[in-house]
Amino acid sequence: MDDDYGIKFLESLITKIKSVLDTMQLTLKTNTVSLTEMVIMINSAHTFLNIWEPLAKTCARTDDEAVLYQHVMNPVNEVSVDIPKVENVPAFENLFYQLDRYKPNVTGVCHVTHIEESFDRNGQPIFYMIDQTMDGIRMAEIIKTLQNITSELQTPLDSCSTVFGIEIDGVILRAVHTVADESFSFVKLLDTGEVLKINLREMKLYELSPFYAKLPAFALKCVLVDFQTDSFTGTPREYLQWSLYETRKYQIFDVGSDQLLVSLKTCSPLDRELLVEETLQKKNEYKISLDTLDREQLDALYEETTGTSNAMKAVLGYVPKDDSRICPFYDSETERCFKGSHCKKEHVAKLIDGWTRDTVLHKIQIRTAIEHPQIGSEQVVVPTFVVHVDEFYAHMTQKDAIEDFNNLQNKLNSYEFKRNYKILDHEPHFRELVFAKSGDDGLWYRAEVQEFYSSDRIIVFLVDFGNHETMRLEQLREWDDQFDYLPFQAIHCRLANVKRLRERHPEAVIQLRNAILNKPIVVRVIDNFDPWEVVVLDQDGNDIGEFLIMTKLAARRNPVVMSNVENNLVPL
Repeated sequence: MDDDYGIKFLESLITKIKSVLDTMQLTLKTNTVSLTEMVIMINSAHTFLNIWEPLAKTCARTDDEAVLYQHVMNPVNEVSVDIPKVENVPAFENLFYQLDRYKPNVTGVCHVTHIEESFDRNGQPIFYMIDQTMDGIRMAEIIKTLQNITSELQTPLDSCSTVFGIEIDGVILRAVHTVADESFSFVKLLDTGEVLKINLREMKLYELSPFYAKLPAFALKCVLVDFQTDSFTGTPREYLQWSLYETRKYQIFDVGSDQLLVSLKTCSPLDRELLVEETLQKKNEYKISLDTLDREQLDALYEETTGTSNAMKAVLGYVPKDDSRICPFYDSETERCFKGSHCKKEHVAKLIDGWTRDTVLHKIQIRTAIEHPQIGSEQVVVPTFVVHVDEFYAHMTQKDAIEDFNNLQNKLNSYEFKRNYKILDHEPHFRELVFAKSGDDGLWYRAEVQEFYSSDRIIVFLVDFGNHETMRLEQLREWDDQFDYLPFQAIHCRLANVKRLRERHPEAVIQLRNAILNKPIVVRVIDNFDPWEVVVLDQDGNDIGEFLIMTKLAARRNPVVMSNVENNLVPL
């Protein structure tokens, strides 16, 4: 080891030790340390003194490395110290982590989602992370489609290996369970790593198709073996607490049978962009994803078609369970049914008008949607936001559509309606529809919550324009159903004959933005599923995609669209 490096490394460790000792001295003054914790601290303090005190005396009078080595490797009167642990995490069946893609020294970007109370056998903290740079199906896509599942479990879970859906804070997540006692079960959330002790009878549980059940857990079990930071001086576990729900850069040290040994470090925006770009370049262009599935395949995946014949599903966005939940023999006058105490259903009268008592926790969709154009037709649109050289959002240009949207925006920002908006008194849910006040112009817009990091950092998608904004909680208001009548106006379009040369390519984005943004353009619809596959034409009928290819701002792509034969996906 280099002498200078060794000195600096030891100095940083001593600084961390001083910080921990100062914290513990303050804690002792509050008398909140238990007897067990105090015994552990006394033992560890003895061990520290037995090793370091002779070293300090020896180092003061000699530089002999042999003496130092002897003290470190053979400490005098060593006292064993037990690693503090809480109640052991129960064992769960059917936990499948896809770790074969990881090798030592592999780097990437992750999101820390959960920290276990226990440690591994070497005293290193255990945590869970979601790899944000892995290829294939992404967690955000799966969580989004899970919210469309309506098949509730009607019978108790008879197997601890069954993967099921559970509704937590209004969001459906994948889980497995193991029984704790007659009343409670341990539930492990596969895509965050958290373990909850809850009564399953009080929760909404959903039956999952094999597609969801066989997917590996997105939350990967990890052991923190090292961390690198210039601004943090605490212990490894305190570092994880500091990193919880944050993005970090990881490096793989080793790969176990069910866990990764990793090092974490602070991830700069540039690190993240470079790693994401490297991952995207490795992806197969024609790999099947949610973007390339046809309508029939997606309907089977979502388990309820977008054009459902279920009127309640179409109008409300969910299926009421009144008939299965409320006792049909309930007498409102006697306030009971003939079964008496043996009846397990809810004793409550249905509403006089027959309308449902069921409610959803938050709004996730509206009643109307823009009609799909005919394949092969040409449409005039005005792009409102350019995502990349091959992707943009646009408005239709029909006179009625423009007037309807202008009227909605005026109404949304009128004093008469704004004074009645309800303040959002909860942490916004994923995909929850809200009204959002833009920081750019101070106007209110219809929006969908995409990410909630903190009350000061909420990512929303403006559903009528196609762009994302970062907002604070006080900039959001609860959704008002009065604004359901107009479909979301942002039409998602993808250039059918163009693909990106690289993920970060500002010159290409600027060129396309200058050519089409806020200008009426003609698009020829190649495929009308979301996003629309389109060929973009300028005023002279020239293909803008071909221009981007000729100027080396984009590469050529053979569009994958629906054929008329057996509903197969084929190159155009």
